[in-house]
Amino acid sequence: MSTALTRIDFFFYGTLQDRSVRHAVLGPVIPMPELLPACLPGHRVVPMEGGRYPILVVETGSSADGLLMRGVDLTAAARASFFEGE
Repeated sequence: MSTALTRIDFFFYGTLQDRSVRHAVLGPVIPMPELLPACLPGHRVVPMEGGRYPILVVETGSSADGLLMRGVDLTAAARASFFEGE
């Protein structure tokens, strides 16, 4: 099976930017994916109604800062999706 088909990339812009939260959510990810500072043009991070967690909204001329994690295995990806409620 191709590695490209078993690994995906994530852009973290909220709580998953924190190393301890990421580790608790994703579990032990072996090998450790590449983690890079990143920004998402045309979007802005705003608090969700009630301010409990951040969300992305489309906003021309803005950019959302975050982290790009490249090469996340499918088990960790499923854990991240569960954490995000998807």
